[in-house]
Amino acid sequence: MTYAVAILGLLGLVLVHELGHFVVAKAVHARATRFVIGFPPAIVGFRRGETEYAIGALPLGGYVRIVGMLRPQPGDLYRVQDAVDELAARRPGEPTSELAAAVAELRERLAAPELTGVSAAAGRALAALETERDSLHAVTYRQARRDLGRIAEDADPRAYWRLATWRRVAIIAAGPFANLLAALVILTGFYFGGVPTFEALKVEGIASGKPAAQAGIRGGDVVLAVGGTRVRTSDDISGAVKSAGAAHRPTTVTVRRGTSTVVLRGLTPYYDAKQKRWLVGVQLGPVRTGQQDYGLVGAARAAGGEAWDVTTGTIGALADVVTPKGRENLTTPVGIVSQSADTVHVGLFPRLLALISIALGIFNLLPFLPLDGGHIVFALIERVRGRPLTRAAFERVSVAGIALMLMLFVVGLSNDVGRLTSP
Repeated sequence: MTYAVAILGLLGLVLVHELGHFVVAKAVHARATRFVIGFPPAIVGFRRGETEYAIGALPLGGYVRIVGMLRPQPGDLYRVQDAVDELAARRPGEPTSELAAAVAELRERLAAPELTGVSAAAGRALAALETERDSLHAVTYRQARRDLGRIAEDADPRAYWRLATWRRVAIIAAGPFANLLAALVILTGFYFGGVPTFEALKVEGIASGKPAAQAGIRGGDVVLAVGGTRVRTSDDISGAVKSAGAAHRPTTVTVRRGTSTVVLRGLTPYYDAKQKRWLVGVQLGPVRTGQQDYGLVGAARAAGGEAWDVTTGTIGALADVVTPKGRENLTTPVGIVSQSADTVHVGLFPRLLALISIALGIFNLLPFLPLDGGHIVFALIERVRGRPLTRAAFERVSVAGIALMLMLFVVGLSNDVGRLTSP
């Protein structure tokens, strides 16, 4: 159940992000034709006006389809030209086909400064293509039809590329901004409702044959001190274990077992070279001891302060991703769901969800495609150039961005697997 809550929470953040794009797109009169949460296949959906709303079967993301992200250009016809060339090769010596004539007209209109009559010309080319369907290879036909349909849509008077630069930037920036705003709302509600306080760590799992089991630690014990050092958080115990391990000698651990306090001896941490830290083979969970209450003003102030700290910390972590330590901190939805599930039963899930929302917003502002930051950079570059960039340039930059994201995902997934499988 906790994993279901975690997944739904993450899907909610995606919904907030895409809703930001969608609401602003509608507000500035862009043509948004799809609003989808999750990835295909769609399990439920409906149409209202010009927009189709749907929920996908895979709860891994979502998207808003805005017509005309790029200005249609003559170069967009290369796969349509493949159909023309295929017909010419099959009918040597015959007059120019109706499709060839329609494509030639469309190319001329796409090359003109003002895209007048493009949609109508694309419609004529589609009609001519349809008459030649049986004469073309199925793949050639499908690709040509898809490109002609896209060109007709991209010439729409309300296409994204036709909008003023500030409108385009507003649409794209609205997604990350919605995540940052959602984080502030969630954090304010979290602090206003009372923040759980924790003072100890409870043993939830023990690895067989490891130092914790050998020292006599049992499931359900509450760790109070390591080597005489009082511990209240996981950071406290990690520091105490590290100190004990670095000293290369057994230490003591004080636990509360039922109503008794027990001092156990002979705890000798071991160094895990893969994780690069000292371990004892025990899984710990927090023990909730109370609640700290905030008023509405105090909650808002605490939420703003934490949001600022997390924002600056996230930016710093992204800057450190090129360092070995920075790469070790990378995570993926696998690790996020696991961490989120762990916080559900102790009442900290809303806070973690807010922090993830901030990280999601900042990550999407990175200046490379296909992230939102990349689209903002492209809009500003086109504003400075005074003319649009080509689809080929857009696709090349996107491929590089996707490759970088995949590389980060692989590193993050490797980290997550290591954390989940470590004792």
